[in-house]
Formats: sequence, structure tokens, C-alpha cells
Amino acid sequence: MRHPPAEDGTARSLEQLAHLSRAEDFFRFFGLEYDPRVLTVHRLHVLKRFGLDVAAIEERRPLPDEPERLRLYGEALRRAHELFAGPPVPEQRVFQVLQGGLCQLGTPRRTR
Repeated sequence: MRHPPAEDGTARSLEQLAHLSRAEDFFRFFGLEYDPRVLTVHRLHVLKRFGLDVAAIEERRPLPDEPERLRLYGEALRRAHELFAGPPVPEQRVFQVLQGGLCQLGTPRRTR
């Protein structure tokens, strides 16, 4: 069973996004469908992949404006879900879950 996206027409902002914590809330925020079975099994991996992609977006210079960043974040979350929803492809799916950490959305990741 796939959950449909929320369609409430509400304007989205980085500030609202920063207050989300549950994977399901991210999918609703971006209006994306998701398979709860994928999140049950691969929640941490999906969020980790999403976090890595968000960190890469945040390192772009010049930094995209807010609407573009939100669009790019939504695409990153969709790709992360699709990566784990499809048939197993170990070389694409395996990475260190504990490596680094999720970056805080809207804040550039600091390098050491």
C-alpha cells in the first residue's frame, strides 16, 4: 500500500522543513508518495541517503534560492526512496549508515 501525497496547497518553507523529524512527515511535506514497507525496512538508509544529498545541495555555490532548494530536496528524497524500493542492487544501496551524519536542513555541513 502506497501513501498518497498530501495536497493541502500550503506554501512550504525551509523553516517548516527544519521542524520535521519523521520520515513520513518529510514525504508529506514534499507531496511525495511512499511505500510504508520500504520505510519499515530501510528508514535509516533512506534518511541517510537523503541527508547526504541535502548536504551536497547545501555545498553548492552559489546556493540555490529557497524554492529551488526545496525542489531539489524533494527530488533527493524521491530518489532515496526509489533506491531502496526497487530490486536489490548491492553496489548502489550499500554505504556506511553511521558515516558522518544527517546534516541539519538549511544549514551547510561543516567540513573538518
